Amino acid sequence: MSIIQADLSSTLVRLHQETFRAAITEADVASPVVGTNRKGDGQRAFDIAADLAVRRFLERDFISGIILSEESDTFSFGQVEPAYRFIVDPVDGSDNWARGLAYSSLSVAVLPAQGPIALDRVVGALVGNLTEGAPVVAIRGEGAHCGTDLLQASATRKLEDAFISCELNHFSPTPPLGNLFARARAVRSYGCASQAILLVARGSIDAHIDVRSRLTPESFLAAAAVLQEAGGCVLDAEGKPLGDFSRINEKATLIAAATKELAREIVDALAENRGGTYLDDPPAAVILAAGNGSRLTSEQNGAPKPVLNLLGMSLAERAITSCVAAGIRRFIIVLGYRADQVQAHYEKIAARRNCSVEFVTAQDWKLGNGVSALAAADKVGRAPFLLIMSDHLIAPSLVETVLGSDLRERGICLAVDRHKDGVFDLEDVTKVVLKDNLVTRVGKDLEEWDAADTGVFLCTDALFGAIKTVMVRGRYSLSDGVIELAADDRVSAVDVTGEVWIDVDTPEALQEARRRILASLTKGGADGFVSTWLNRPVSRRLSEKLAMTAITPNQITVISFLICLIGAGLLSASQYTAWLIGGLLVQLASIVDGCDGEIARLKHLSSPRGAWLDTILDRYGDVAVALAVTYAYAAVHPGPAPWIAGFLAAFGFILASYVTKEYAIRHGQPYPDDVLNRIKRRDLRLLLISVGAVAGHPFEALMLGGILSHISVIGILIKTWRKKPDGRRPRGEDSISPLVPIVSQTSTSPLGP
Repeated sequence: MSIIQADLSSTLVRLHQETFRAAITEADVASPVVGTNRKGDGQRAFDIAADLAVRRFLERDFISGIILSEESDTFSFGQVEPAYRFIVDPVDGSDNWARGLAYSSLSVAVLPAQGPIALDRVVGALVGNLTEGAPVVAIRGEGAHCGTDLLQASATRKLEDAFISCELNHFSPTPPLGNLFARARAVRSYGCASQAILLVARGSIDAHIDVRSRLTPESFLAAAAVLQEAGGCVLDAEGKPLGDFSRINEKATLIAAATKELAREIVDALAENRGGTYLDDPPAAVILAAGNGSRLTSEQNGAPKPVLNLLGMSLAERAITSCVAAGIRRFIIVLGYRADQVQAHYEKIAARRNCSVEFVTAQDWKLGNGVSALAAADKVGRAPFLLIMSDHLIAPSLVETVLGSDLRERGICLAVDRHKDGVFDLEDVTKVVLKDNLVTRVGKDLEEWDAADTGVFLCTDALFGAIKTVMVRGRYSLSDGVIELAADDRVSAVDVTGEVWIDVDTPEALQEARRRILASLTKGGADGFVSTWLNRPVSRRLSEKLAMTAITPNQITVISFLICLIGAGLLSASQYTAWLIGGLLVQLASIVDGCDGEIARLKHLSSPRGAWLDTILDRYGDVAVALAVTYAYAAVHPGPAPWIAGFLAAFGFILASYVTKEYAIRHGQPYPDDVLNRIKRRDLRLLLISVGAVAGHPFEALMLGGILSHISVIGILIKTWRKKPDGRRPRGEDSISPLVPIVSQTSTSPLGP
């Protein structure tokens, strides 16, 4: 009997009845664990017997099919091409069944044989409770039934009115779940996903949540289809529809709710106070911005330290952008001195940088920064959080290192720098004594010390308890709280030696921060000879001035291109004066071309779109210069030879740009920064043409640049061809390499994304 011809609903009912009659007869319900299934979970004789009974039934009653079961390998039967697959969990909640608890079931979802495993492709579903005679069956578009009763989920829309269930085994309750539990009317746990979802479909409870990332499709697919037919809603923990699965042991999160409104409230509740340690999301960042920074503000007409401008961005925005680059989007700002002005400034930053900011005022901020940190306690709750200072310049990579550290329960992590010689203002820095990986002592006056405190912490709420303890003793600094925790071995050191950071609390430190940022503006090894020794020193000074204006990197890219076009136009003339001016303009364009990337890195405005624009306009500029020089030469040297040579030079310029990018795509790593790589770069060929124009021989200079480009391309090809394969899989033309070659507006620096 074909599944197409059969009454699917009655067939699934018989499947439930016969399967468990056979399974109960063949195996002891309370049998011990005898093996493991494909997920690695314990497997009892009853599970195996139930799986075998399901297989026998399907082979007997259907012509052909594919069975994907939790308890056995994929099994195909029949002599004809199967039209459907059966996703089977023979015993969902077998531990419950073995202990005599009511919540366990057989789950079967019927899908087309081809295509992904997906909820929206389920055509029929069975969920049968082992302790009840009548199973629940759902047929797509025909509702969900238990016998003659039509199932209907509740109409509950508000979390405060909802009875919910939540799976917790192998998983510690987290702050987001705690927030959810606190708001719900009642919380239960049944230990069987299919039965919990079935209770939602019946209207007995209002939602079931499983955010452990352990749930697999065979456990919930049939029940989720039943719930949809009963009017309910099924989403993942991010609030998205469940995606496709290629196999049944793929992990998922699940929110099964009676209504869409309730599902959305649950998603929103889970998003609140989400900490990186629990759900692999970056935590919130607490920024201490309460102090008046007297040593700096006296030099800045009393302006609050967070708003002080450093190369086109305030200290506050530099701290925010470093955290955003590391994935953090939620910020809690502790205010004090000139709170209204500082808050308004952070609100503008949040709008520009697409992040959220919340504010809390530390009433007694003058007592010490420990008081400021404590003011954020209610906003943070019990979730882990990053703690930084508004006046510390820190690299995004430093933040990423701290976020990836092992945060122990009831403790904190402190980022430390062991390179003493690289620390600015040793007398003022907070010093740290280490024993193994633990901080044992902290203070500014320590004579013997191992590392410097960078002012970046990853914390649990234990920090707040420690600060409260020391405040009773009349001590109010953050360091006092850290010392209190260190006495109990609860402060771990995170080594960030080599990362860029500086505490900007004096005019001298502000100047040092400026120097370090400007020094970081190289392209990470992607500069050519000319850029290193000529262009970059000039462009860096120009960028320092441009950073204080509103000009954008893309505008600079266009300006550089226009200068190059004007220069090309002059080079197309046959007069030396035009060549002289044109050559100088081409070199100026080369210098300005470095400013777009520098401004992008200075002001954290790097973007793939900007890098793409820069690359395209550079190639247009190269071709324009090559054709202009060729045109001028051909005007006094008729014949095809000048044009052929000019076109070959232009092709060399294009290939020189293309060859290393293609290398990175195909080999999964950037091409080495060797001589071949450097002689093909744009800075050298434009300087050659510029010098050639000044000397009265632009065409000869063009030829030299073209020859060097072709030599470089051929040399790189030969060197790559001889390279021993490393086993990496070549990337296709449509794939995106994680090692994209560095270009002007996407180049990284220690102080920018």
